[in-house]
Amino acid sequence: MNRWALAVAAWLAVVLATGAFRLVSWVPGSMSAAFVLLPVPEVLLLLAFRLAALRPHRLPVRVLVWLTAGVLVVGNLGELFYRFFYRDHFDPATDLFLLPGLLDMLLQTGFFRSGPGLAVVALLVAGIVLAAGWLVEKGLDAIGGIFPTTPRRRTVVVVILLVAAVCQYAWALTSTVPPANPPPAAEAAPNVPAELVPVAGSVYLLVVESYGHTLFTRSDYRQAMVPVYERFQKTVEAGGWSARSGFLRSPTFGGRSWLADATLLTGQRIRNQEQYDQVVKAAQPNLTQEFGRRGAFRLLAAPGTLQADQAWKRTFAFDRYLFDGGLGYRGPAIGGLGRVSDQFLLYRVGEEARAAGKPVFAQVLLVSSHTPFERLPVYLERWEDLGDGSVYRQDGGILTLGGGGEGYLASIEYVFRCLEGFLERYPGPDDLVVIVGDHQPLIPVSEQDSTFSVPVHVLARNPARLEAMAAWGLDAGLIPRDRPLPHPGLEVLPAIVLSALPPSEGQQAVGQSP
Repeated sequence: MNRWALAVAAWLAVVLATGAFRLVSWVPGSMSAAFVLLPVPEVLLLLAFRLAALRPHRLPVRVLVWLTAGVLVVGNLGELFYRFFYRDHFDPATDLFLLPGLLDMLLQTGFFRSGPGLAVVALLVAGIVLAAGWLVEKGLDAIGGIFPTTPRRRTVVVVILLVAAVCQYAWALTSTVPPANPPPAAEAAPNVPAELVPVAGSVYLLVVESYGHTLFTRSDYRQAMVPVYERFQKTVEAGGWSARSGFLRSPTFGGRSWLADATLLTGQRIRNQEQYDQVVKAAQPNLTQEFGRRGAFRLLAAPGTLQADQAWKRTFAFDRYLFDGGLGYRGPAIGGLGRVSDQFLLYRVGEEARAAGKPVFAQVLLVSSHTPFERLPVYLERWEDLGDGSVYRQDGGILTLGGGGEGYLASIEYVFRCLEGFLERYPGPDDLVVIVGDHQPLIPVSEQDSTFSVPVHVLARNPARLEAMAAWGLDAGLIPRDRPLPHPGLEVLPAIVLSALPPSEGQQAVGQSP
């Protein structure tokens, strides 16, 4: 291979390495495919620096290019990951700090957030940066070898590269697709009672993992869900429940459930980790504080969580935390997020609520419908047989699915079967039950052009308590009607919950003004 052919091959390798995310033009919110036609600006700037250096082959110059290129590669790989899975932008200043928690969650360990674990993660990231930077620096070295070596001619090339880089950055400003999940426009808040009495009944906020709008926009999913809703409807009617259903727009897509969880508690749309950290640091008012003032026993059931720091607990102030290690579960790891089945989790929540001796505000994070949708526990008709979960170790206790859309539908059907059993056994006559998705499932289970919306169902035995639901686009029944996009944001959920409670004096609804 001659020098020119080698230089062209190296150039293509550099472009692919440092600008990979710009090639994914079909990802909503990504930059235009025009970036494939020209070298990415970071490469131009690095090459310009390489050529402009008086001694480009000296070690300090090579190390600087090496490290800069490595950081760019890692940043762009993060951007590619976030755009594909979350349809959002990657912020290394905050999102890299999530890596230890992600590894702990995936491997069901607390090691990576310990001192030695953090050192391992830091070494892993540093190793990737150095390896990627070394490859790119070698590519730039090969490319630089084809350019003139005389100072005057090299200066001309450097100027051309700098001008090209500036043009590329200017092009980016006009070539970016509008974000798929724009911030909501200012909307008039529905008329919500601002002052409310202490709760007379319990409120169950049941958050269903990956329960998304795609179940209604994909015809095959919608058809498969008809018998699921018909069966659930019979349970609802038999229990004397009334229901209102609709769609709300989640702040996240495909993952990062904690952003949705914080949004539906605080009444503020939390779209990224930076906003989330600010909310926790500022102890933002939220439903946990509101129901604490109203005298409720506050319970959080989050089987995918190993631990929470004190700052988080001060903001989201529950009286009882049922995390992974505190559930008393002795069964096998089922898969997805956390190890327990939704039936086991609802069983524990129901028994805790009974033992509380007072109205309960419970946020329950149901996880059986978490990706990859490949394993499901069997449903047990006799809930008392659940015990400590060891029953799932028996033959046939765990079902193996095909994953993808088939597994997704099976997991949602299982969740609703668990919800049916819960409604039949635990909530009292004055209780309120809210069932809501946290975000859409990942692509390709969701369509490429999926919305950010999720279904929501509000159930009460007194239909008068649900009359205010129409203001948020929630219609009577369990199957939400098609309504114009965009749907209201998930941040209206606190007002929805509080509007279903009887008004009086002394309290103000979270996220709304009088």
